Amino acid sequence: MNHITIPSQGYELAADWYDGNSGEVLLVLVGYASSKQNYQDMITAIVEQTGTSALVLDYRGHGESPLTLGEVSPEQNLADVLTAYDWIV
Repeated sequence: MNHITIPSQGYELAADWYDGNSGEVLLVLVGYASSKQNYQDMITAIVEQTGTSALVLDYRGHGESPLTLGEVSPEQNLADVLTAYDWIV
């Protein structure tokens, strides 16, 4: 697993990239008020068992983000997801 950042509208999203060998990529969107760190064991197991690569991100206001949930709009979180998808593509 590699810790990376992805630029998103003047902001840097914290993300983890798990490199698989199947050519497929899983975009993992963690739950409300959660973080990518909480999913490390599960994502590692999925990648090892399936060979699928995975991108797990902390939305703004989650995990490693310096922002709080109250400072972030749902539209900004959606922009983060779209940016992560575009990064994969």
